[in-house]
Amino acid sequence: MLILFDRSKWQKIFYSGDFRSHGRKKEVYKKFIENPPENVDCLIMEGTTIGRNVIKTKTEDDIENDFLECFKNSNSINYVFTSTQNIDRLVSIYKASLRARKTFVVDVYGAHL
Repeated sequence: MLILFDRSKWQKIFYSGDFRSHGRKKEVYKKFIENPPENVDCLIMEGTTIGRNVIKTKTEDDIENDFLECFKNSNSINYVFTSTQNIDRLVSIYKASLRARKTFVVDVYGAHL
């Protein structure tokens, strides 16, 4: 992809990150769709699911409930490997841990985030 900019004037670039209509902040997504930024010269966005034939995407609430069932059905330690930068996922795991009366432990980097 080639993006050309006119250096003689200011241009408005909008970086969306990842649109997550199924995440914990779906209300922010809805507000964005209802009130998109105006006069944007260049939109940069992520597209991690472009090209996938996903029938139904699980919501973070669905994922939290999946973790809850897993935690409740286990009498031992449960290890979850996920990116600590995925705050929505950490919140899902944390909430499921609380509901299952399990102790939630995260590494120092994740705790700092």
